[in-house]
Amino acid sequence: MKRKGNILKFLVILAILILIIPSIQTTSTELPNIEKSETEEEKKTETGGTILYTDCTVWISGKCKSVWGALTWLFGFYCPLLKKQLWIQATGQEGEKLNVLVTGDGVGTYYDYENILIHLSGATGLMYWFGKSWIFPGDRIFARAKADRCWVTV
Repeated sequence: MKRKGNILKFLVILAILILIIPSIQTTSTELPNIEKSETEEEKKTETGGTILYTDCTVWISGKCKSVWGALTWLFGFYCPLLKKQLWIQATGQEGEKLNVLVTGDGVGTYYDYENILIHLSGATGLMYWFGKSWIFPGDRIFARAKADRCWVTV
C-alpha cells in the first residue's frame, strides 16, 4: 500500500516538472578563449528562424489544428512503430498555441508559441490528438517522440 502512495507522489511531482520546465529560459554565451568544435556546430544550427536538433526527445502539448505526415490514427491515438516523418503546426487561429520541450544535443523550450512548425524526422513515440478522436473531439495535442532530427520554425 505504501508503494502505491510513493508512485502517486512521483507522478504528481513529474507532472509539475513537465509543466514548469518549458517556462525556464535558456541562454548561451560565447567565451572568448574557448572555440567550438565542428561537431557541436553540426548538431545544432540556426538559419532563418529554424533551429535543428539531432538525436532528441520532443515533448509537445497545446492546441493545434494541423498535424500531417504518414499518420494512421486510432481514436486520436498514434504510436509509430517504424520511424516516420511528422509535421505539427499551430498558426494562431482561435487559441492555437503549442508548448514544446526539446532535449538531446541541446535544450530548447518554446512556451505558448502561436506560430510554430515542428518537423520530426525519424520519429517514434506516442501522440494523442483530439482532432482525430471520436470520443473527445477538440484540437488539443499531447506528444512524446524520440526523433533523429527535429526542426523548429518560429
